[in-house]
This record gives sequence, structure tokens and C-alpha cells, in this order.
Amino acid sequence: MQGDKPLDAMKFIRGLNKAGIKYLLIGRRALVFHGAPVQTVDYDFFISHEKENLRLFLNICDRLDMEVIPFGADDPFKSYKLSVYSGGEKIDVFRAKGYSLKSGGTVDFGEMWETREVIHLDDNTAINLPSLECLEKTKRIRLSAKDVEDIKYIRELILRRDGRTEAP
Repeated sequence: MQGDKPLDAMKFIRGLNKAGIKYLLIGRRALVFHGAPVQTVDYDFFISHEKENLRLFLNICDRLDMEVIPFGADDPFKSYKLSVYSGGEKIDVFRAKGYSLKSGGTVDFGEMWETREVIHLDDNTAINLPSLECLEKTKRIRLSAKDVEDIKYIRELILRRDGRTEAP
């Protein structure tokens, strides 16, 4: 059975980078990399909806012996959400062109990709993150209690980044 190897998230991200996959690390893990004092154990990705991008993504998963299960369809190319398993850990992967927000409006992968921030870890691994503004939009897709809490942290990070202490 696939997915038995322990998850090596940085190896996975390096594989995404090497293959030229358009991806963004989203969710609380992105918030941690932006500097928020939150904890999480999972990884969530938003990847470009293009078929070639998904083909490359599936190849990486296959090479790393990760099990990919499409949500709501048998075919990953017909699903807008994938669950990827490795060593008992799950990665959620979203691949729609965009999503509607509970508070109105949409979040679009293209906008997020154009405004992304690339951080480099000590080992020079690059990680694509959405801008804080776009990350806030992703938190408005479900708008759960945890998302509302995360939005407060995002707003604090935006204020700090912009050299302000209070919202205007």
C-alpha cells in the first residue's frame, strides 16, 4: 500500500519546486512561516488547476510513494480537492481556479500566485506562500472559529509589516 513512508514535508516541497509545480503552502502552516504564534501539525496546499500542473504533482506523489485520494470523484483530474497520505499523515490539496468566500468575493489562484511571497529556509529550500492579504482571503472560505482567530493574527502581522500598531 502506498503512503506508508513517513512524511518528509521538506523533501516533498523540494520535489514540487524542482518539478516547477505552481503551488502555495496555505493554512496555519503558512501562518507559522509568516511569523504567527500558532501551532499546527498538517500541511495544506493550493495548486494551480491546470492539468499539466496536476500531472507533475501526481508524479511527485508517486515518486515519494504517497497515496493520492481525490475528493468526490474517482479521477484526480475531475476533483478540486485531493487528500495525500504519507506515513499516516494527510496533506490537503486544493486545485480549483478559485473559491467563493463566506464573507463575499472570491479567492483566485492566479491572484495568489502573482502576489506570492517566496521564503528560503536555512537549507535554501524555497517555499511559496500567499501574501498575508491573500492568506486572509483563504481563511474566509470556511470562516470557522479557528479561521477567525487566524485572521486576527494575519491582521497583526500586516500592521507589523506596514510599521503600524493599530488599524486605521
